Amino acid sequence: MTRKATALIAASLASVALVSAPAFATPEDTHPTAATAEWGTGCYVHDANGTTTFDPTCEYHLQLQLDTEGNLISAMYQDHTQAPAGAALPKSALIRDISFDDVRCTEWLTPSGQYKSDCYFQSRSQAYP
Repeated sequence: MTRKATALIAASLASVALVSAPAFATPEDTHPTAATAEWGTGCYVHDANGTTTFDPTCEYHLQLQLDTEGNLISAMYQDHTQAPAGAALPKSALIRDISFDDVRCTEWLTPSGQYKSDCYFQSRSQAYP
């Protein structure tokens, strides 16, 4: 399983756990958090026909924000690459919404083969006033 898939699954599962947990913030709390960031290569690319190909050269960035208890508050994922040789390309820019549950994702594919995706998760139980 790729880091992207793992991150999305973890974010989805964390959202279920956090929705049922009480918010840790109080009005006096300054909302301290810890963030981790990871850059790497390797992601799945979808062509215009929806065919999925793993691209080991695709660059990605994953950022997680945790509260002081270690609970996931938010996650952000972005990747970009060139569609593989022979991939079906659209005649005009193709934008797909691939969101599910509390994870919001959009991917773009251009006629020149430029591909990118952008995903975001924020826990509803950690929403600060």
